[in-house]
Amino acid sequence: MQPIQPEDGILKTLSSFTTLAYKSVFPALFIGLIFLGVYSRLDSGATAQISFGDLAALFVPVVIVTALFVPFAMRLKEVALDGDQLRIVNYFKQCVVPLASVEKVAEVRFFRPSTVTLHLNIDTPFGRKIVFIPGSAGTWRHPQRVGDYIRERLAQLPPGGQASPHP
Repeated sequence: MQPIQPEDGILKTLSSFTTLAYKSVFPALFIGLIFLGVYSRLDSGATAQISFGDLAALFVPVVIVTALFVPFAMRLKEVALDGDQLRIVNYFKQCVVPLASVEKVAEVRFFRPSTVTLHLNIDTPFGRKIVFIPGSAGTWRHPQRVGDYIRERLAQLPPGGQASPHP
């Protein structure tokens, strides 16, 4: 997948550079650590002594964390603002939607990582809700929060027709 490229030369990345880590690196690291724990337990020569309680202690946390983390990670997108267009990427496909199609901007700031959800009034290949991790101070060069910045840009748009998304 090609990285997002600006069409008019003004591209502002709204999502965090850690999005890729949340979608692929952290799950792989978590699974690797679980396998390492199981392997070290089996390699210790205590194979015959593994009880149901030992297995439950290994697998119940894995199931709980996976059930909570995977749905969160899979819905994350990379989002950039190109003029009055939003470019949305999930690392396999990309679409462009007009900024005017954003109906609501919702932020969750009290959990880490914080997220921004864009509610759209048009259908996209990713649905009508786009969730992303906002860029941190290291990547976001604007003094405002990402959600506040999007709301400000929406307020500056002239009222008018809303085009359909471009694949």
